[in-house]
Amino acid sequence: MEDTLFELVYNSLQDFTAFYQEVSDFTVTVKDMNTVVNKWPGSDANDAVEKQPLFTIDLVEKDGSFAYSTPPKQLKETIIALFDRAIRCTAAIPQVEKYIMTQYFWSRDGDGPFLDTVKEEEDRVCDLREKVRGALSESLEPLNNYITTYDELLEVVRLNKATYIAEYAEEEHSNDDMKEEIRRHLKNKKNVSQKIPTYITVGNFVID
Repeated sequence: MEDTLFELVYNSLQDFTAFYQEVSDFTVTVKDMNTVVNKWPGSDANDAVEKQPLFTIDLVEKDGSFAYSTPPKQLKETIIALFDRAIRCTAAIPQVEKYIMTQYFWSRDGDGPFLDTVKEEEDRVCDLREKVRGALSESLEPLNNYITTYDELLEVVRLNKATYIAEYAEEEHSNDDMKEEIRRHLKNKKNVSQKIPTYITVGNFVID
C-alpha cells in the first residue's frame, strides 16, 4: 500500500509540474501599456487555438505608484506552498491494520501508525519544486516589464492637488488663464483614461 501511495504522490507532483510548465510556456513582448504580443509553441500555425491565461490580477494605484493587487512574489510563494501542502496532506494517512486488527494495542486515534510517504526534502521532490519555481519566475517576468509602461503616468498620479492649487493661486492668473489651465487638465485626464486598457493579457495573466 505504501508503494502505491508513493507512486500516486510522485505522479501527481510530476503531472502538476508538467501542467504548470506547459501553461506558462509563453514568449511575451511588451511594447506599451496597450500592446503586448503573446506567443506560445504552435501559435503561428493557421489552426492555432488561443491559449488561455491561468490567472487574473488587478492593476492598482497605491501610494503614488502602480502595483498589482497580488504582489508577484506572494503569488510565487503561494503556489509553492500549495505544492508542499499537497505532500504534507499525505503524511497522516493511517495504516488500515489499526482498524481491522482491533485485538492489538494501538496508539490513540490521531497518533498513528501512519503510512510512510513522500518527503518534502527528497531530491526528486526538490527537483520538481525547482522546475515549478523556474516556470513561475519566467511567467512573472513579463508582469514586471509591463508595469514599467505606466511610469509615464507617475507624474500625474503623484501630483499633490493641495500644493498645486496653492502654488497656482500665488501666481495670480487671469480668468482666461485659469480656464485654459482647466481645459488642459481635462484634456490630460481624457488622454490618460484612453491610454489605460480595460484589460490586457500578459502571458499567463489577464490584467484588469
